[in-house]
Amino acid sequence: MESLLKTEGVKIINNHRAGNLPEWNIPVIIQTEDTDKSVFDVVDTKDDIGTIVRAHGTGEATYYNGYGMPYHLRFIKYEEFLNQFRFFCNGVNSDWAKDIARPDLICYTIDEKKYFIIHEVSKGEISSKRKKARKQLMNCVQFLNKSNIISEWISHFEKRLCIVSAHGCVEATPNQMADAFNNIYNFLPEPIPIKCTTFERNNYCAYETKVVKLQ
Repeated sequence: MESLLKTEGVKIINNHRAGNLPEWNIPVIIQTEDTDKSVFDVVDTKDDIGTIVRAHGTGEATYYNGYGMPYHLRFIKYEEFLNQFRFFCNGVNSDWAKDIARPDLICYTIDEKKYFIIHEVSKGEISSKRKKARKQLMNCVQFLNKSNIISEWISHFEKRLCIVSAHGCVEATPNQMADAFNNIYNFLPEPIPIKCTTFERNNYCAYETKVVKLQ
């Protein structure tokens, strides 16, 4: 995925750019982080410098990663990928990716084509975040679909998810967390579905939740 963003992603950005901007030809940086932990939290590192993956109970959303045999996951800082298409010159801040809404993270299983996840993580309330988060997730799906090569690569994943996590979304209670370590998927709360034809048409399931269950 990282190599595709460096090639196909940059092509999409160049096609999107304002007409007065030259083609972007500066090398692109893709920041990633891998984990095979069974249970962990994630955060948006844009305003919280450090790792994406945090200790359970210390982040904004919790991943329950496989049952007994955790998946090998890779996270991409997708928002920061798009944020780098800026250049400040002669007092003007030009943005090649202007008006492209951007969720925080992309996550996918490395060793097998099981899960592909677009994840927006917020410290705010879901009531005030819902509309913007849906736009961010939809925009990411549409952005990736502008490249047939990227779209084809994603199509091989068995499960494609769009997730928004914010305060007020469903989350595990302390008792559920304790029970979950013994019988993980029987006790965790179900996510709230997000109904949207953009997600459905592209074979994504979309949810509001602070509990991400990978089975």
